[in-house]
Amino acid sequence: MKTSQLLGHLLFVVIHSQCISLAAGCVDNSPKPFLMPLSNCTIPPSLNFPNGVDSWGVQINFAGQQLCVVPSGVVNNTVITETEICTTDHTSGEDSAQCISRRGGTFNYASASSSYSNISIGSLASDPVWNTFNPAFGGAGTATIEFPSDISLPNFPVAIALQGQNLNANQLGLANDSVLLHSFVSSSITSSMSFGLFAGSQSISRPRDGHIVFGGYDASLLAGPFSNYSMSDTPQAGGRLCSLEVVVNQITLRRPGVPNDVQLLAAATPMPSCIEP
Repeated sequence: MKTSQLLGHLLFVVIHSQCISLAAGCVDNSPKPFLMPLSNCTIPPSLNFPNGVDSWGVQINFAGQQLCVVPSGVVNNTVITETEICTTDHTSGEDSAQCISRRGGTFNYASASSSYSNISIGSLASDPVWNTFNPAFGGAGTATIEFPSDISLPNFPVAIALQGQNLNANQLGLANDSVLLHSFVSSSITSSMSFGLFAGSQSISRPRDGHIVFGGYDASLLAGPFSNYSMSDTPQAGGRLCSLEVVVNQITLRRPGVPNDVQLLAAATPMPSCIEP
């Protein structure tokens, strides 16, 4: 797996709950926030994955198949890759096992459970950012999807990528019109389309698990007051749609054992940046 250092980010919204008056007092029946871990995602060897899968993200079960997905703030659909993508993609220099692990496992139509059904690609949510960097989705289907914390959704639609050189992992779509967040609300699993993201770190020397809190945020990660920034899909620098954008005013490189810092970006040249795990 490629080693990278990921920074944690938290997104906040106000969650409203309703209180029902009873003789014994006031009872809050609104859905409670719940957590999904973001960490090393290991799938043991199987018929679909003879060498197993060593990836990072949230481990899910879609149509009876274990897969790893990473949260994405730029796609609305949950996107999984089909097995064929790792038998036809030889441009990266990877073998098939490396390709499968890097993507978090691939979906095998032949091994799908009876809950799986093909659907029209046109019935998927719009994903203009995906279309900018990758070919259009090659397939789509619905099936029961299972998440950590004993959360499951029947007939959940996913986009299936049959090709795409700019795709490096299965993606859990959390953008502005997220199918998953809409499904959680409509199924009364959460009371709002909100989530808190702490990405953690894949550092070899200092690894740190992260998590996603749906319907709220992890208050234990707050070090002080925070500011509210609304997500939007306004075209940003380069014309790319970015739901969660920040403007970086300065980047400083600090090297262990070296007294002098290196300024990689001066304050006079702000850099619009898209936060994406």
